[in-house]
Amino acid sequence: MSGAGKKWDVIVVGAGPGGSSTAFFLAKAGIQVLLLDRVSFPRDKVCGDGCTPRTARMLDRLGVRQAVAKDYPRIDRARLVSPGGIVVDSPIPEVAFGGVGYALPRYVLDNLLLENATRAGAEFRGEKAVRTVESGPGGAAVVLESGERLAGSFVVGADGAYSVVRRSLGLEPNGAAHGAWAIRAYYEGVEMTAPNAFEICWDKELLPAYGWLFPVGPGRANVGLGLRTDHLKRLDRKLPDLFEEFLRRDPNIGAELKNARLIGKPRGHFLPLGSQLPRTYGERVVLVGDAASFINPLSGEGIEFALESGELAAATLAEGLRRGEFSASFLKGYEKGWRKAFGHTLRVNTRLQWFFQFPRMVDRIFRVANRDERTKNELADLILGDRRRLSLRLIWKFLFG
Repeated sequence: MSGAGKKWDVIVVGAGPGGSSTAFFLAKAGIQVLLLDRVSFPRDKVCGDGCTPRTARMLDRLGVRQAVAKDYPRIDRARLVSPGGIVVDSPIPEVAFGGVGYALPRYVLDNLLLENATRAGAEFRGEKAVRTVESGPGGAAVVLESGERLAGSFVVGADGAYSVVRRSLGLEPNGAAHGAWAIRAYYEGVEMTAPNAFEICWDKELLPAYGWLFPVGPGRANVGLGLRTDHLKRLDRKLPDLFEEFLRRDPNIGAELKNARLIGKPRGHFLPLGSQLPRTYGERVVLVGDAASFINPLSGEGIEFALESGELAAATLAEGLRRGEFSASFLKGYEKGWRKAFGHTLRVNTRLQWFFQFPRMVDRIFRVANRDERTKNELADLILGDRRRLSLRLIWKFLFG
């Protein structure tokens, strides 16, 4: 059914990981859900393409991990390079959600997640750009750029960094110190030092920024660089130029790309970091994924939190529909849920970002990690796992070695 008079239980705006996760869990619960996106699928999305072990756990819950593992490399190591060139090469600890992740293009992943949601019963409409969102005691609706009005009981904002739904709640975008710009490119013929590792290199000239190389197939890699917005403004340089300089300067990733071929052009995108979190609910409205700034302030990873927030939002909205509860005070429970699930991770990595501004501190902790297995595991878990707090022991090691 798709007639003009139909009212859905939930309208989800944005069909990326957060939106598709929300739609999947709602549809699985027997709820009528409409999933909208401003473009048709499959479509590309600029990203590092890394699926951490925490993301892999959610792919399990969504029922698509097997499909990913069949075609894309298993990544079970972290190869971390400090500003001074100190290399920590470590298995990802099993305590970090099993210690196994993947890397695959978002063109593939996002389409896989969308198809999974529609198989569960969600209705998808592409090329439907949303202009405004309406919500009140009588219901919720989205008005498309075409003028068409679609009504529902709830609206979910999963429409990314420039979320229309977020603006409808009167929420400001993140400040310059709480956003980042990243650029990525694909290469083939890459001579990988560690073909089963997430490789991350901190550049002394650009701290706290870092570059990465993630394998997305034999000899093929996603390579990128990310910088916080305020730092990029201070440098007063164009991101593509900084990326080229980083690749020339970096002795690790640069060497791996020596005989590689660039595929297409490097592309950039904006990341609203989780160091500044908005209110994520309003009357009949919730935000998930990038629209809610659920992006790790240290690593720039956001897929895991998009998928998790989608499941949490679906559970809250399903309960609201069952009880006939649509108010902001009821939906506050969703915010309590995500804060319990991953709010601590965002807080810890906000604090950790401060340490990564100082090259001597980073070099010091990497030296210690190579001498001490416990520190090595804690460092890998912090960057790629779910460390709930910065231990006093690790802070001491950062400061004094």
